[in-house]
Amino acid sequence: MKKITQILLGHVSLLSNVILLLLCFLFSHNLSYGQTFDAHWWNGQGYLLDFRTDPPTVTCGLASDGAFEATGTWSDQNTGDLVFYVDDGTVRDDAGVLYTNGSGLNSNGTRTQMATVLPVPGTNAQRMYVLHSDGRDEDRDGTVYYSVVDIPSKTVLDKNIVLKSNNTEAIFGTNNGGLCGAWIGSIAKNTAGCVTDCPGSLNIWQIDGDNPLMPSRGDNPDLVVPLPVNLARSGERGSIRFSQQNDRIALVLEGGSSTIDGGVWYADWDEDNASIGAWTKVPISAVLDTQTGYSVEFSPDGSRLFFGHQINSTFDGQFTGWNAALYVHEIGDNFSTALTGDFVSGVQLGPDNNLYLSIAGNSTLFYMDNPNDVSSTVPANFQSITFPGGCAVQGFNFSQQIVFFDVCLTDTDSDGIIDESDNCPLIANAGQEDSDMDGIGDVCDDDNDNDGVPNATDVCPGFDDSADNDSDLVPDRCD
Repeated sequence: MKKITQILLGHVSLLSNVILLLLCFLFSHNLSYGQTFDAHWWNGQGYLLDFRTDPPTVTCGLASDGAFEATGTWSDQNTGDLVFYVDDGTVRDDAGVLYTNGSGLNSNGTRTQMATVLPVPGTNAQRMYVLHSDGRDEDRDGTVYYSVVDIPSKTVLDKNIVLKSNNTEAIFGTNNGGLCGAWIGSIAKNTAGCVTDCPGSLNIWQIDGDNPLMPSRGDNPDLVVPLPVNLARSGERGSIRFSQQNDRIALVLEGGSSTIDGGVWYADWDEDNASIGAWTKVPISAVLDTQTGYSVEFSPDGSRLFFGHQINSTFDGQFTGWNAALYVHEIGDNFSTALTGDFVSGVQLGPDNNLYLSIAGNSTLFYMDNPNDVSSTVPANFQSITFPGGCAVQGFNFSQQIVFFDVCLTDTDSDGIIDESDNCPLIANAGQEDSDMDGIGDVCDDDNDNDGVPNATDVCPGFDDSADNDSDLVPDRCD
């Protein structure tokens, strides 16, 4: 478990000097971004980011349960208003009030990727899966669970259903192309009793209308991909990320020093069938590969990777990717470029396509507004947001959430039923009437009674025209 006090000790003066040298303030604008379901990030240390303004607005005051790594949020897909947030074992509404049955989720607020939120397919985003993980420290693995949240009733319906045992700190996912669903990935060791130098795998589940989560899918992934290296410890720190183009996957694993090396890797990714190409390990230089990692992120255009890395000091006998220098790696290069000193932990793209940096214990939030361009020759352009009145401090990581229904949460005919659930997505039919129960709404069905006779020439609508016992050409049900 990482201690905030440790981060602050010995680094306050360094942090202040680097901030003064490298970063400048961004003056506020009145621009706004699309009002979407990722419009808010919550941090368990007590602050909320609202990305509907530029720069994002920081507020404090909601109830906090203290997670200082990953949390999760969901915002209304039409207005961008906060709907609920997930902290350390809790689900709370936009006012900070616990959902019914909203406490007691098995979790640990010190897990790198602790809470992931995604819609339950076919529910018009009114029910949500929350993926969460427990475990403690990196030498003790945890379990990935899922719970089901019902938004209209503000209730957690089902809770703590096992998805994967023997897991590390890494859980994440992405959309599965145009199938209105997701691929969920977790990193876990292969053998329950292993403690160090453990063979592990990336375990992947498909979630869509035909493949909902259910207890029988626990410890039963659809795809198992060997890791490029063994896990240094059974519950190792690590992260999974996908590019916005959904054509690459990246993962990081902590390690090095007195344990086996971890590092940063990427590979090609096929969103349609979850196939993964050969892993490429990211180098620091032409003669030194990455040896550790914590958080990783792609640039918006997918051409670069950002990650923390340092081999100057250790924690629990390992080099760390948190409290580390931020590096950028241009895909295909044989080197990476350090952009900061050793104080960055989490990195994550915001919905505004800026790269946000988490600096644990600090009450100023920094972000980079040129992530597609920064390189060994183009300097990073950092901006900053100061928390009002120092109302909170940062944890180690940002909200970890999957938003994969952005193309499926559409309502083309404006009848209140999203296209993925609409039995007639191009013609309004709020009642979803389907007389012959063939899955095609009556207003779109050219054979409403399913008797093989088109509506335009149907002698007896609603009944089988072929049943004519007296042969008078009038079907029996209309005779």
